[in-house]
Amino acid sequence: MPSSRHVIRLHGPWIEVEPQMGRRWRVPLALSTVLEAASNEGIPRVLLRRFGSPTGLSPHSKVLLVWQPAAFPITLTLNGSSAWSIPPHTGHTADVTTLLRTRNELRAKATDLAMPDHPNDAWWVRSVTLEIEEG
Repeated sequence: MPSSRHVIRLHGPWIEVEPQMGRRWRVPLALSTVLEAASNEGIPRVLLRRFGSPTGLSPHSKVLLVWQPAAFPITLTLNGSSAWSIPPHTGHTADVTTLLRTRNELRAKATDLAMPDHPNDAWWVRSVTLEIEEG
């Protein structure tokens, strides 16, 4: 039997934790939107997304965290322990099945906020999903 896939979008709210605490952002988050809204407070360096563990997982379930390319190099941290360094304009997929808890925190930290040549065509966060595969 072929495997099935279920996609959960982690589109919002993402909460800014650095440099300010508490500003809320929705994904996809275009860099132009951030620049417009953050002119006085600065560009968010760290965003946090809390989410519950997917329900109905079987012993054969595999949960993938999928990050779509963004304008900045990013370090993703899940639940404070597992981290992935992602170069700019590069996507990333990680098997997080064994890392999930009942409640989870995903942090995205921009490790270099150098402006791209065309900020109107750039993304701070483009798309983040959990993809559940049943094998």
